[in-house]
Amino acid sequence: MEGVATRLSARGHRVEVISTNALSCEAYAFGASELLPAGTTVAGGVTVHRVPFRPGAPRWLNKLHYHAWTRRRLPFNDVIRTWWNGPVSKEYDSLARSAAAHADVILGCPLPTMNMLYAYRAAVKNGKPLVYHPSTHTLDDWGYHRRIQEKWMRAADAIIAHTEVERDFWTARRVDPRRIAILGAPLDTQSMNPVDKCEAKHALGIPADEPTVLFAGQEGAHKGIGTLLGAMPKVWRSEPRTNLVIAGARTMFSETVDEIVASLPAEQRARVYRLGRFEADLKQTLFSAGDLFVNLSMHESWGIVFTEAWLAGTPVVGARSGSTPCVIDDGVDGFLVEPGNSDELAGCIIDALAIRDDLPRLGANGRAKIVPALDYENIIPLWETIFDRAIRGEPVDDIDWRKPISEFRTQISN
Repeated sequence: MEGVATRLSARGHRVEVISTNALSCEAYAFGASELLPAGTTVAGGVTVHRVPFRPGAPRWLNKLHYHAWTRRRLPFNDVIRTWWNGPVSKEYDSLARSAAAHADVILGCPLPTMNMLYAYRAAVKNGKPLVYHPSTHTLDDWGYHRRIQEKWMRAADAIIAHTEVERDFWTARRVDPRRIAILGAPLDTQSMNPVDKCEAKHALGIPADEPTVLFAGQEGAHKGIGTLLGAMPKVWRSEPRTNLVIAGARTMFSETVDEIVASLPAEQRARVYRLGRFEADLKQTLFSAGDLFVNLSMHESWGIVFTEAWLAGTPVVGARSGSTPCVIDDGVDGFLVEPGNSDELAGCIIDALAIRDDLPRLGANGRAKIVPALDYENIIPLWETIFDRAIRGEPVDDIDWRKPISEFRTQISN
C-alpha cells in the first residue's frame, strides 16, 4: 500500500495513513521485542500516523479463541477471533474517527485485522464513503470466514478484489457484485529487468551452469516451503547439481525448516542456500538467479512474488488452489501443482529443468502479461476511478486491470 499512497500523493491527492508501530501483524497476537517509533511522520508526501497497540493477546484470550473455534464453534467466535487478531488500540480507533471528518473517502485494509473495523466505524460516524481492499485468503477458514467481516464488507461502497476467486467469495456472502472491482497488485515495472542468469548466480555464489530452484518469501508453513523441501531429495536423485535458494524472513516455522535441512545428507545440504531476510535492492539479482521460482502458498489473495519473478524473466510454480490459478497460466508462464503434494512438485521441477533452455520463454510470457498492465502508471488511475465512484455511489464492477486503461481514466478532487 505504500506505493499506492505515495503515488496518489504525487498526483495531487492528500493522503493520510493510520497504522500501528508493529513490524508485522504477528505482533498483534504474539507480541514483539522490536517496534517502530510511535508518532506522526511525513514520507513521500504522505502523512503517516503510527499508533501504539496492546502487543500480544492475553493468555486467557488465546485459550478462549482456540476453544471457541476448534472445539465448540461457540456463538460470537468470529468476534473473539477478530479481537485476537488485533490490533487492539484505542488510539487507532479514536484517530481514525477524527481523521475521517476531513476525508473524502476512507480506505480500510487488510483482513483479518481490526484495521477494517476501525475504518468501518470511522466511515459510519462521519457518513463518509468506505472502500475496502481486503486481500482475502479465501481458503483460510479460521482467518477469513467470519460473519462480522461480512457485515463490514456489505457496508462498503466499493471493494478492490485481486481476482475473480476473491470477488466470488464475497458475492457468495451477499456482497453486491456491482461494488467489486478487480485489480492486480501494482508493480514498479521499470525497477526490475532481467539480469543475465550467469551473472546473477555468480553474485549469489552459485555456479553459473548449475540449475537453481528459488523460494522467496517468509519461511511460513502456509507458503509451502515444507512441501518444497520434501520434494528436493527426489529432484536431487534426478539432477544432483540442482541448487535450492531460500530467501525470506524467519517465522515460527523456521525451526522446522532448520531441522529438515540439518537432516539432509551432507552433499544435499551443501546445495541449500539460505539467505534469510533480503533487502529490496537484491530482488533483481535474486529473482534472476532462479531457473524456476516455487511458492505453493494456499492462502494468498494474489501472490506478488509470482509477478516479481516474471519481471526478472523467471517462470513460476504455484499451487493449483485458491486464487493462484487466476494468476498463473499453466504451461504458458509457469506451472500449477496440487498443494502439499511433494511428489507432484518434484516431478514438475524435474520436468521443467529437463527443458531448462526453454524456461526463459515461459518467463518472458509472464513478463509480457504484467508489463505494462500492472505498472503503477496504469493501476493508480483505476484506484482513482474506484474512489471517485465510491464518492458518487456508482458501480465499479466493470473495472478490471486487464481491460484497456483508457476505459477508466479519471481524476478526483484533492
